[in-house]
Amino acid sequence: MIAAAVNAKALSTYMGHASVQITFDRYGRLMPGSESEAAGLLDAYLARSAAPLLREPSESEETRSQSGFPEYRHGDSK
Repeated sequence: MIAAAVNAKALSTYMGHASVQITFDRYGRLMPGSESEAAGLLDAYLARSAAPLLREPSESEETRSQSGFPEYRHGDSK
């Protein structure tokens, strides 16, 4: 079942374990994936999350004050 990539919670229920923790404690070493794979996935996620922060601000964003709200001048429409 592990080689077939069955979900750990489903495997835990099938095996009759009281919790998924028991399943992980007993069979975790056999489950696919590794620390280096997890680190790579985290790095990729963080790179995607940081991408919007690294781009140039748009014209509308440049007109915002440091508080994050648009600056309105007398005579500007709301």
